[in-house]
Amino acid sequence: MWGSHDDAAFALACKYPKLRLIVQELPKVAANSKVEAGLNGEFMAHDFFKSSLSRMLTFTSTVVSSINWSDPYCLKILKALAPALKQGSRVLVMDVVMPPPCVLPYSIERKSRAMDVTMLEVYNAKERVLNESKSLFEQANPESAFQGMQQPPGSNLAILEVAWEG
Repeated sequence: MWGSHDDAAFALACKYPKLRLIVQELPKVAANSKVEAGLNGEFMAHDFFKSSLSRMLTFTSTVVSSINWSDPYCLKILKALAPALKQGSRVLVMDVVMPPPCVLPYSIERKSRAMDVTMLEVYNAKERVLNESKSLFEQANPESAFQGMQQPPGSNLAILEVAWEG
C-alpha cells in the first residue's frame, strides 16, 4: 500500500489482525512514519516510479496515488507496479473522482471545481472524472479490467478497483 502515513492501511490491520501490511512510501515519508503498536505491518522506503518488487503481489492498494500527480506520472507509477503483479491481481486506488458537471449541489460543486483548479496550479495535476481514471488504467495495461467504483457515504474519496491481467 502507498499513501503517506497510511491511516487506511492500519484501519485494515485493526479490522483484520492476521493481515500483514507493507506500506511503501517515499524514503523521507517512510523514515518519519511509525506502525501503531500491536499491528502487523511495516513501512518500507520505495520509489514508486521504479519497479523493485518481485512478482509477489496478489493485491495492492495505491492509496491516493494520483492526487498530486499529472497523467504522465500516474502512468509511470502504474507501469512500475506491473512487474510485481500476478495475473488477476487487484489494484485499488483511493482517490477523488469528479462527478459530471451540475450533479452536486452548487456549494459542493463549487468547492470541487476550485480544488481541481488548485491541483492544476500547485501540482500540475487534476481531479479526474471516472472515464479519465479508467483511461489511465487502460493506458498502463490494455489488458486490465475495470471492476468498479465504490464511494463510501460522506467521503469525497472513491475506491476504484482494477483487475490486472496479462
